Amino acid sequence: MTLYTRGYRRHEDGFQARTLRFGPIFVQGYREAVRSKAFRRLMSLFTVILIVHCMMYYFNPDQFVRRLSGVARPGGASSAETLRASVASLLGALRWLSPLLVLFVGSGLVADDLRARALPLYLVRPITPADYWLGKWLIPAAVLGVAVLLPLLVLLVFGVMLEPSDQVVAFAGEQGRVALAILAAYAACAVAYGSLVVLLSTVAGRRTPALVLGAAAIYGAPVIVSLALGASVIGRHGHPAAATTGLLDLVKTIWLPMDVASIFHAVSGAPIEPDDVAAMPDPWSAFGMLVLLFLLAAFVVIRRARTVEVVA
Repeated sequence: MTLYTRGYRRHEDGFQARTLRFGPIFVQGYREAVRSKAFRRLMSLFTVILIVHCMMYYFNPDQFVRRLSGVARPGGASSAETLRASVASLLGALRWLSPLLVLFVGSGLVADDLRARALPLYLVRPITPADYWLGKWLIPAAVLGVAVLLPLLVLLVFGVMLEPSDQVVAFAGEQGRVALAILAAYAACAVAYGSLVVLLSTVAGRRTPALVLGAAAIYGAPVIVSLALGASVIGRHGHPAAATTGLLDLVKTIWLPMDVASIFHAVSGAPIEPDDVAAMPDPWSAFGMLVLLFLLAAFVVIRRARTVEVVA
């Protein structure tokens, strides 16, 4: 007789997975993501942006420091400052494209399984709801590794290789802080955009609504932050009221790309563009928002996986 129970029940047939249980979920999802037209087309644009930045760094590297700091230095910036500013400029150029890429390739990660009623097929195997969530979350994280982490590292290596041959090793050793900032920015991107897309894919239950909600969250946040900044400015000098400073900084954290930028600048020490200073949240506030989003997404996906019909 077939029995139906509500909720997740552990696999009890004695079979043990020989590999990481979330591995097949991740591998299958990543293969589908990189084969999609959206990934290939957007990656072509990412490649063009990287090539343009490399050319700009080769022919006129001082422009990065001048644009970010807003002032021109008579003696010119050092090579380390220039390289740090160029990496920050590339990260800023990818600010709008990287979440768009994740939304296109990840909006159906959980929604497609819900629509096709595929969750029981996962959970009757030795796969836990936590394994399911981790396998799905790692897919946008891996996509961002190719789209964000790799270009930033390529630009860093390119800048190091342009130094005189007798100074390459010493100069490379001085770029540890920039390399750490790149890793921090990538981790922030993976946590922010990966968590957002799996959360919305689970809540919406359909690919298109998840994509629309994600786009609204990413590209509507600057409007909310701008309104909050305008409402908080008082007096002739435009200083925010002391009573609203904490609330204003909390509102700033909903702009996820700016959270990523805040963490990168805090680690690297690169100058911040004048137009971004007012909208950039405190790095610890940004870190707290990303952790909260990560935990919320994990809770929602795991809870949803625990409420499927599992056949015994």
